[in-house]
Amino acid sequence: MIQGVIFDFDGVVIESEAYFEDIEIRVFTKHGIPLTKEVFSQYLGFKLDEYISALEERYDTSVNHAQITEELHVEIKKLYENEVPVVEHVVRVLDSLQKTYKIALATSRERHLAGMAMGRLELAQYFKHAVYKEDVTKGKPHPEVYLKAASLIGLEPSSCIVVEDAKSGFESAKAAGMTVIARQAGHNKNQDFSLADFVVRDMREIPKIIKKL
Repeated sequence: MIQGVIFDFDGVVIESEAYFEDIEIRVFTKHGIPLTKEVFSQYLGFKLDEYISALEERYDTSVNHAQITEELHVEIKKLYENEVPVVEHVVRVLDSLQKTYKIALATSRERHLAGMAMGRLELAQYFKHAVYKEDVTKGKPHPEVYLKAASLIGLEPSSCIVVEDAKSGFESAKAAGMTVIARQAGHNKNQDFSLADFVVRDMREIPKIIKKL
């Protein structure tokens, strides 16, 4: 029986991935990595340092990790403070779910950056239990982030369902032994959804699915 629901953040709770695509293409191109929309979509959900290393290997080049990280953080901070909206219907879904289930957040985003967006959008009340980039040593697709989230809410992985939008997240959650609901949207339409147990286009479908499990 499902007792807990664990949410990814970017692309699931906040509608941020389309913004990130533009920012990352601009910053990486500036540093000699010709990132494209197609390649960007293949690394959704990765920890930033692992993402940069993967791109270095892919393009057979070397870049300054600290400089790229700083430039991306400056741009993301602006977005989180001023622009990024919540995913449509997500607040209604969180309101509904928290009455019956334990809720947690599991994200590759840094605590202070995610906190900015949650504060502005009044989301912190739903995510009293959260795992951020700093809390894990291995990023998605490794299961550590989801196993830690389950531990925070005191549940076995088999009692948790994950809401994700990226292949690396699907792999992470499945490796942790959890059921997966994938959110399909414009930013991830080319993702491989084969690992997901359920695929939704409207967040309002989620409580209905969980109730049947």
